[in-house]
Amino acid sequence: MRDPATPGKIQVGDGDNLWSLSKRLGVSVDELRAANPDLNKNGDIRAGGYLNLPKTKEEKPQEQPQPQPEAAQQPTEPPLEAEPQPQQEQPKSTEPPLEAEPTQQKQSDLGADGQAFLERIRHPNARPALDVAAKEPQDWTKEEADTVIQHYQRYPRPESLNEWLRQQTSEHFNSRYGKADMIRDVTGRMVERTPQATTQPFMPDPDPKAMQKALEQIGGKLAPAFDADGLSGATKSMQQGLNLLNRDQMPRLKTDGGWGPITDFSFKKSLASHGTAKLDEGFALGRLQSLAEKPQQPEDLAKQTQNILGPLYGSQEQGDDHALALQAGLNRIGPKYQDDWQPLKLDGEIGPKTASAFNQLSRTAGPMALSEAIGSVLGWLE
Repeated sequence: MRDPATPGKIQVGDGDNLWSLSKRLGVSVDELRAANPDLNKNGDIRAGGYLNLPKTKEEKPQEQPQPQPEAAQQPTEPPLEAEPQPQQEQPKSTEPPLEAEPTQQKQSDLGADGQAFLERIRHPNARPALDVAAKEPQDWTKEEADTVIQHYQRYPRPESLNEWLRQQTSEHFNSRYGKADMIRDVTGRMVERTPQATTQPFMPDPDPKAMQKALEQIGGKLAPAFDADGLSGATKSMQQGLNLLNRDQMPRLKTDGGWGPITDFSFKKSLASHGTAKLDEGFALGRLQSLAEKPQQPEDLAKQTQNILGPLYGSQEQGDDHALALQAGLNRIGPKYQDDWQPLKLDGEIGPKTASAFNQLSRTAGPMALSEAIGSVLGWLE
């Protein structure tokens, strides 16, 4: 936070570090260090203190424009209008327009696992009620609501999913009929009420073409990772990422590596709710969680971190932003799980110290907590 009483400086807030401040100011960590030569080698800063702003980010007084003398207006003659030329009628082409080349990777270039992933997300869910539940409850038709009700009556497990479906069904009826208690006849059957009058019309059904386009877009981006990690391994990472992305919002998935109807539903519901970019970030965090399940050597950790975070956040050729994010995340949770924690230097280089800290916290904090901390530093998790 900038203080008007201390121009050229910024006050450090709770949870701030050099990496997060550099992103907020739009400068590099090295520029921030150069403006504050008194910092120790670890770049430790304290909440409430002040840091010098790099010269490029200091607020400069705006110069007032000088009034310019008005030039004497000279009478001018209006320009001559060109005589309209008769347009020659062009012969109409009978050939269809050329379609733009697709930007996503062609399916023929993918391996078997990448193609299998695309096939799964393109097909309707094996349980039609879960395709209905991927939409917002106020967009359901009466027939679709009946389909959802029949589903949780037929499939009692998993209980967490059924409870969520019941809540969604209640939201549908509340949006359509209001929140009054349901009326039942003498046999116990629910009596259908007249839909309530609303000042706003119900939202139209989501455009299926838009959803299909989003599926093609995210599928083209993620399919190469399914080839690299294998279908089962990448599916497990996706399940872990969806659990992080949908904390307290949707039922937790089993992280068994099987792409079944419930994983397919969670994937498509998350895509509809969060968008392609957020789903891409969740998958990256899930892959990072899988990476933390095994000890990593420095060279392997640097390569894998670049593969997972690099395409989404910087590159090794441009300041190692992904490596800085890893180090900042480790520094955030390190003191919580290790009494003798030594803060890592935020230098963007994944060497033996960073790899050792990663492996230690993977054991003490656990892979999920570690991945969650990285996601919080990056701003990917709310």
